[in-house]
Formats: sequence, structure tokens, C-alpha cells
Amino acid sequence: MSSTTRFPSAPTAALLAAVAIGAAGAGAARADNLVLEGPHPFLKENEVTVQYLLGTGIGQSWSGSGVGLSYGYMLRGPLWLDLQLNFRGATCSFFTGECPPEPSSAAEVLAGGSWRFRTDIPVVPYVRAAVGLLYLFPRTASDAVGLGGRGGVGVRYYIFDWFGFNAEAALSLGHGYFDADYHSSHTYAVGDFALGVEVQFQ
Repeated sequence: MSSTTRFPSAPTAALLAAVAIGAAGAGAARADNLVLEGPHPFLKENEVTVQYLLGTGIGQSWSGSGVGLSYGYMLRGPLWLDLQLNFRGATCSFFTGECPPEPSSAAEVLAGGSWRFRTDIPVVPYVRAAVGLLYLFPRTASDAVGLGGRGGVGVRYYIFDWFGFNAEAALSLGHGYFDADYHSSHTYAVGDFALGVEVQFQ
């Protein structure tokens, strides 16, 4: 039997999440927080990031825009723990306008790490990689679970030591384990461009 899972509007969800974490961070800000002009001090060990994902499928894989949430913990110096939860709606490619043969929504639950490069200005380039479970929701077949990973490169620009913006290019790859009633590709391959905000806290 086919089942369908619907996600909320991605732009709406991303906006609400950004407002929520921005408000939380603002409440914790102190009067002596000044706009950064030099290097980021990395004084706080925890961070939460929300991103708006603009994705496109590769080959016969589905594509879609969505929302990405992540939590980071500074392990040692530039090395951070990176936990990700990414949602994608069943939409056509943002970049090409092409639609996949089997529209499907998906969720990625991933764990990995990121490496943040220190610079002399409040701009922090980074690389990240994570692996984990895929939850796949095709419109014309039963839901499925898969295995996959996601790697990305990006840059963060910090206004304060606790608040910044980021842009990222990433690629998710994996395999979905579908029932026999699913006749499209089992390969999960989605490239995306992400824009987001980050709040750091103790």
C-alpha cells in the first residue's frame, strides 16, 4: 500500500526556524557584544544552524527544496561534531526546472564532523561530512529506508561572535531499500546550495 508523507512549506519552515533561533540567541547576547572586525574568537562550544536547501537531483534521483537543521559541538580546536537533520519536499529542480520521474520527499538523519578554518577576519571557511539514515517517501510506492552520506564546503560570516550567516554547496549520496512495487531508481543523489544562519552558545 502506498503511503505519503507531506512536509510543511520549506520557505515558511526555514523562516520560522531562523526567527526562533535568532530570538533565542538575541536573548543571550550581552551589551558588550560588538560587531566583529577581526578573527572569530571561538569562545562558545555549541552551535545551532538552520538552512534553506535548494536542491537538484542527479540522474533519475529525485530533487527538492527543503530545510536543514544541524547542531555542532567544538571537540578540539577547529574540529567540530556535526549532527544534521535535513528535510526535502518532492519538487522539481530549482536550478534546471526538470522534474524527477518519481517525485519523492526525503529526510536525512546524519552524524559526522566539520573542520573550520581560522582566518584573520570574521569569515570562517569550512568542510563537513556526515553519514546516516535516509527516510524516503515516494508518492506512488511504499515508504523506504536507505543509507547515505552528505559532504559540503561552505563559508560562515559572523556579525557577532555568537551569530553569523553561511552559504554552502553540498552533495548527498545514498541508496534506498524499496519494495518490489517501486520501479524507479534506488540511487539517492542530490546536489544542493544552502543558505542559513548560525547561533552559538555555551
